[in-house]
Amino acid sequence: MPSQHNSTHSVSSFFQGNGNGTQTDSLILGKFDTQEQLAALAKVVEEMTKQINAQGNVNVTVTPQGLRIVLQDDYKQHMFSRGGSDLTPFFEDLLLLLSPIFERVTNPLIISGHTDATRFKQAFSSKSNWELSVNRANQARKTLVEGGMPEERVLQVTGMSDRALLNSVDPESSENRRIELFVLTTPAAEIIESLFGTQGTSELEKAKDKARFNQPVYREEIVRSDVTNSPGQS
Repeated sequence: MPSQHNSTHSVSSFFQGNGNGTQTDSLILGKFDTQEQLAALAKVVEEMTKQINAQGNVNVTVTPQGLRIVLQDDYKQHMFSRGGSDLTPFFEDLLLLLSPIFERVTNPLIISGHTDATRFKQAFSSKSNWELSVNRANQARKTLVEGGMPEERVLQVTGMSDRALLNSVDPESSENRRIELFVLTTPAAEIIESLFGTQGTSELEKAKDKARFNQPVYREEIVRSDVTNSPGQS
């Protein structure tokens, strides 16, 4: 269950301000595809995280493929219980605070979980950091949905284990334990979708059908079939 902190009040106050700043005017329903739009979105995220003094745990970067939002541990705030996937109240409130952004921003979203290089240890368990990172990413997804993000915003939930360390010098550093939210531009989302067959397969099948139709034998088969199935033919 979501925590009973005042995150709901914080979200409400942010989107129902006096209209004199970016709080109410910069987020309109739709896609954010240009670098200028993504930069404006980054500013909104940064302003929101200041409401609960979470700016030290959030890093926002504009990239050519979209907006990368990194939520990470530090020595003061842990995102999850050690070896578990239950969110701590601080990070639960942070995700609930960010949820309304993904209600208005219709770009597809990738949620990835990352662990440090400490091996997963639990008695009588065969789990590894792979399962742990996936479970944590999925818990982040559930919390965002509870906060109002439409389920269909999520394109992918993935676990990266310790394969993408932010601090490779200290693989067990707290900054390596993180959740990343990647707001994809339309072109970037189309590339990822094509990798998993949703678009690429369709275009490939169209090309195959066109090539087959251009073969004389195939055209002859279609004509023969049409004649056979015409009314009045026996």
